[in-house]
Amino acid sequence: MANSSKGTASLAHKPSLGTFLGSYSISLSKQMTFARLSGDLNPIHADPIAARRTLSGGITVHGIHHVLLALEALLKYLLKTTGCRSTLVGITAQFLKPVLVEDSIDIYLTERKSETSQLICVVCEEQVVTITFRFGLAPVRKQKLSIPSLVKEPIIAATFDELKNAAGQISVGLDSSLAKKLFPRATKLLGTVRVAHLLALTRLIGMRCPGLHSMSGQYDVSWISCDGSGPLKYRVVKSDDRFRRLHIEVSSGQLNGTLSAFVLPAPEQQLNTAAIKTRVPAGSFSSSCALIVGGSRGLGEITAKIIAAGGGHPIITYHQGAKDAESVVKDIRDSGGNCSLLKLNVAAEVSMALQSLLRGHHVPRSIYYFATPKIFSPRCAFFDSRKLSTFEDIYVTSFVRLVTAVSSVTTGRLRVFYPSSIAVEEQKRDLAEYVIAKQAAESVCAFYNHYSDRIKIIVARLPWTKTDQTSALLPLTTEEPLDVMLSFVQRVESLTEK
Repeated sequence: MANSSKGTASLAHKPSLGTFLGSYSISLSKQMTFARLSGDLNPIHADPIAARRTLSGGITVHGIHHVLLALEALLKYLLKTTGCRSTLVGITAQFLKPVLVEDSIDIYLTERKSETSQLICVVCEEQVVTITFRFGLAPVRKQKLSIPSLVKEPIIAATFDELKNAAGQISVGLDSSLAKKLFPRATKLLGTVRVAHLLALTRLIGMRCPGLHSMSGQYDVSWISCDGSGPLKYRVVKSDDRFRRLHIEVSSGQLNGTLSAFVLPAPEQQLNTAAIKTRVPAGSFSSSCALIVGGSRGLGEITAKIIAAGGGHPIITYHQGAKDAESVVKDIRDSGGNCSLLKLNVAAEVSMALQSLLRGHHVPRSIYYFATPKIFSPRCAFFDSRKLSTFEDIYVTSFVRLVTAVSSVTTGRLRVFYPSSIAVEEQKRDLAEYVIAKQAAESVCAFYNHYSDRIKIIVARLPWTKTDQTSALLPLTTEEPLDVMLSFVQRVESLTEK
């Protein structure tokens, strides 16, 4: 836990937050090490491709990881300033927002009393975790306990209704040497047995209850004795349908308490090509060859299937989700359609793969541009110029570069679909940088439409649709992607080439 220059700057600019204890950032390597230590191998924590389709949009740091790192920072501070050697008797932690790997997190001690220490973890300007550590007298130790090795826990996929009355137990185990290496102060204070029982909480949430589609909400646990080291027992005692939240009682020979966890929506699954064929007249897009940028999921996926269903040839691009893209291609081909696949990072210069495509037999006559960075992310300033730059790089600069490259080899008019968003009209505070970038992109498209005879761009402020980007705990009013995109594909593909 290093007091980085970033953290020092945070202390200078945020004195009201409390005493600055340090900063940390979890690399992917550290994240995977902790996943192995805790046994919580939920895809939201351990699979970069699967995690991008979850509510957080990327690999999310375990809540207990924050707790243990904050405890390390607190113990270092207390031993340095007060020499305090009290025993930790309880923890209350609330996980307010997901934190992704590589995010920089600042820790502040907001209140210190004889029996409690309150801390917050901050990403940019947003509080993401609040923690209260409770100190007191240690229970009498009657015997020395050992902890077995961790037994791998299979991940459970269950519906919210199935989880409302869930109960059972989960084994407790630990790689003690690794725990001591990662969290030396916390392990010395608690002992390896208690660390093992603490880590069992995240394994319970991430692997068992709720399991696959889960996110931690709050932990409130107290140590009760030093005599037991059996399994962690759990029972759902309350459920909240509106927020898809479970309240879970836990107990073991070491601790008892309550947890809350959310059951996340499963990743959105788009219609298959066979079903789409019932809505698309046969042969309606037989002359179409379309480059679908970001076609591995969401609106790009549905657009590729629409064109294929009408007898056209979609060229699906992907940046990271190779398996998702390959699944779309397989679905199209299984239904008798044609399709190509291209790995493409639009933020980079024109790649050899794209150059090869443009020299080949399937030169695109149209482009559908669904490339996008993560839309919802922490704000690092009142107005976050870095977020704006990221959005503009994808929505404007990369778009222009791609259109320029493709139009240079096409004959006749290049037809382009550019999806803007209804968010431009809604002017939401949290989407300010996104909206400004989309407005700039709309202006660029208007420029092409006014001055270019060879490029025609259809711009549409699309409503919120059922995709991974609009996934939320509280249901949003969203449109069906097929209903949204079918008419636009028909408009684009019906444009004359001259």
